[in-house]
Amino acid sequence: MKKQLQRVLALMLVFVMVSVLGGCKDKTDKETEAPTQGGTSAPVEPETIAPMVKIDDISEYVTLGQYMNLEVVRGDDAITDEDIEAAIKYACESKKGPKKIKEGTVADGDTVGIHYVGTLDGVAFAGGTGDRDLTIGSKTFIDGFESGLIGAKVGETVDLNLTFPEDYHSKDLAGKAVVFTVTINYLCGEVVVPEFDDEMAKELGYKDEAEMREDMLKSLQEAKTASVDGKFGNDVWELAVANAEILKVNQEIYDYYYDSMLAQYEGMAGQYMMTLDEYLKLGGMEKEAFDSMLDKYAIQCMEQELVLRAIVKAESLTVSEDEYQKALNDFYTKYKGQFADAAALEAYYGRERFENELLWNKVIAKVMESGIPVKATGEAATESAQ
Repeated sequence: MKKQLQRVLALMLVFVMVSVLGGCKDKTDKETEAPTQGGTSAPVEPETIAPMVKIDDISEYVTLGQYMNLEVVRGDDAITDEDIEAAIKYACESKKGPKKIKEGTVADGDTVGIHYVGTLDGVAFAGGTGDRDLTIGSKTFIDGFESGLIGAKVGETVDLNLTFPEDYHSKDLAGKAVVFTVTINYLCGEVVVPEFDDEMAKELGYKDEAEMREDMLKSLQEAKTASVDGKFGNDVWELAVANAEILKVNQEIYDYYYDSMLAQYEGMAGQYMMTLDEYLKLGGMEKEAFDSMLDKYAIQCMEQELVLRAIVKAESLTVSEDEYQKALNDFYTKYKGQFADAAALEAYYGRERFENELLWNKVIAKVMESGIPVKATGEAATESAQ
């Protein structure tokens, strides 16, 4: 439970630094249904593995500027009173929930906390056991389940003799008579936000509020330092790219990034059974603005790749066999459900692509680690402190 608070604090800091495009999936399955088994998905495309574009002479495309030992402002990672106050508020808000009333009788429309066990011929069946808050009358469970709890008192256990519908999706349960043994643990009252106190601390696995606060401050500091370091590294790399002179466009690399991003948006549109134009219109974006966004993205990616390739050559960077095998096995471990073995994964992506990825990671790490942090002055100092 302590890790839960640490993750909350870390996510809170990351949230204010990063904006992501995501999607939500509604969970509409009834709790009495067995879990659905999904099929094997297609291999995951690594986000940064390099496109296979051959360049004989990188100097035709880019002239490097200074890329090592760059002086860049590093933000202040000191924890402020405002940080602490915000963290405490966020931690408490994340634990808010209905007040648990330990007495009373269940009525239609009430939300109750229950523990239930469903059995068929005296044996518990898959998906039929759990703990949850259930609103009586919501028709979340099969007919007779919720109405059978009306009149039961908190702390009482009742047996519900029910029958699954004939057309129930699980053939093992369709039309079968079952027994649900249900315990009423509490009635749900109004939603309350807990205090940052000993009681909350003990629920999260701490000895008391003091120990929880100490751990919170440690986690908060680690998260903020990581955030500031991350921005510093990114700023160093961006300056290295900006210092380079791009001599001409590599159309093949540009097209790769442009088409890849376009395909992502077309895929998102397809998920909603829409054309790309319909999807953009729904999001309030004009086609001209969308095309401009793709163009800027492709140019930025192409420029970074050209700089990466140039630094690889300038620094005579290589990948050892041990480095390659470790990276391959690490990637396989992450996605091994999609490949029979590491060799199959290598055959799918190709050795050269993995080696390029490792080389580029070396470049970025080398440039970032050489960065020299400096303190902000004037207006920059004010912005850094905010």
